[in-house]
Amino acid sequence: MSTEDHKQMGAPSEEKLVWEGSPKWQADFGFIVLSSLIACAGLSLMILAMKFWFIGLGLILVGAVMIVAVRLKRRHQRYKITNLILEFQEGVFSTHIDNMELWRINDIGYHQNLFDKILGVSKIRMATQDKSHPEFDLVGLPPGRQIYDEMKEGVHIARQARNVLGMTE
Repeated sequence: MSTEDHKQMGAPSEEKLVWEGSPKWQADFGFIVLSSLIACAGLSLMILAMKFWFIGLGLILVGAVMIVAVRLKRRHQRYKITNLILEFQEGVFSTHIDNMELWRINDIGYHQNLFDKILGVSKIRMATQDKSHPEFDLVGLPPGRQIYDEMKEGVHIARQARNVLGMTE
């Protein structure tokens, strides 16, 4: 949709960047700990039961591959949030970029449990009208409600501009 289309529908004429970046590594802290424990179990097996060294080596490799895979995935995941659209990019070997206009978001919520607060990350969960992403989570965001509040305001303004307030699918 062009800027002209947005102007005609009463939407904000200028796109304003809310946040852009990749999820923080702390969002995967639990998975990284689990992967490390698997690798440590493999190392322990290699040391304590020498005749099962191949199983221990296999566990070390599995743990290492899990860590590398999750880090590669997150490193090649990118969010761009503006007052008009949400753009998300992912892919290690091939890149896929998708976007969603904010008026398609039906419900938006901010989540940060105690563990997230300690690690300094947050999550925004959305229920949308988008067929390819009916539910979508933005994970590994910086702590604080600023991104959530600006997105919520953008959703409200975009839905008003499209005259879709109160509509459900």
